[in-house]
Amino acid sequence: MVYAIFVISVPVAPISAAVLKYVRKQSPGFKHAGIEWEEAEAELRMLTCVHSLQDLPSSINIMEACRDLPLSVYMMNLIEYNERTASPIMYIRRSNDVVPLGDTQEIANTIDAYVHNGGIQVRLTTTISYYRDMHEDVCRTAAELCASIVILPFHKFLGVDGKMHTSKAGYRMVNQGVLKHVSCSVGILVDRGLGGTRLDTAASALNRVAVLFFGGPDDREAVAFGSRFAKLSTIAFSLIRFFPEEDDQYNTTISLEEESSPCDELEKHLDDRIVNEFRNRYTGIERVTYQERFVSMGEDTLANLLAVEVAYTLLIVGRGEKGSSPIVDGLRNLEECPELGPVEDLLASSENSNHCSVLIIRQYRSSNQTSKP
Repeated sequence: MVYAIFVISVPVAPISAAVLKYVRKQSPGFKHAGIEWEEAEAELRMLTCVHSLQDLPSSINIMEACRDLPLSVYMMNLIEYNERTASPIMYIRRSNDVVPLGDTQEIANTIDAYVHNGGIQVRLTTTISYYRDMHEDVCRTAAELCASIVILPFHKFLGVDGKMHTSKAGYRMVNQGVLKHVSCSVGILVDRGLGGTRLDTAASALNRVAVLFFGGPDDREAVAFGSRFAKLSTIAFSLIRFFPEEDDQYNTTISLEEESSPCDELEKHLDDRIVNEFRNRYTGIERVTYQERFVSMGEDTLANLLAVEVAYTLLIVGRGEKGSSPIVDGLRNLEECPELGPVEDLLASSENSNHCSVLIIRQYRSSNQTSKP
């Protein structure tokens, strides 16, 4: 019987994969402008992705934080297509009986229990694909759902030694593909125990949240998304804006090499606008605070980040490159995952022993798109 399954699976699998790849490429031309440009009360359409049961508590925690707002939640269970999963897919004992794969049934049961006990309505789907093609499934589904944001688990997990360890290399491949191709905002969730390992702890663990703001479209998207957490009465929320300290030598060097462009002025205007809107909206609410921090060089930024991490359970930060600012000088030399950006990579580092989870946000921009006026 094993031999028969092998014979059936080998010729069919490549053909099936080729057909699926063709179908994936016929995705709709949907493009989401960004949460930054939506009204504060607009519906948030969230597509969260999980690889295993371990990813569920943190994903549910993020959903719970937005439950009092107009919200549609979709969850996608990502399963690798390989020799182990091919046989159960192809081998059907009865016409309607397919062998469950991985944590599929446990994930479905957990979501059902969560919804039954008063949780947010979650629409669950499963995709089975090679890791090299899996981002196409995610991008196509996000387009079909007109998603505002796709949230993906980071490719590292928190070990018992308190450090981050790499799981499957394919997870990183999926994240890189989605970051490159999806036509809406993306969040990479670095989970350091957000909600613990049990589902019943997820609703209470997310109580101190901060957005770190350095400037640029990704950071503005982080503010737009994170501001929704500020509306939840059970969360203490902070917006922390970083400025470079005045440095005559640095400023002189920059002024000789490059002058401020109209695009730079527009970015600064948009940065100030979204921060001012946040401050005006939440003035007088004791549990919501705004801070400004002035840092000189990368080492000073590092010290500030480590101090901030201790005080919060979740940090939200934009993925942007932060340009040639002195704020990130020296941090690029420490990068493990350049696709995250220097500050974000530092927060997600394997050597970082703080147990603060991080959500790294990237706003969708086409290759020839600048910030929306």
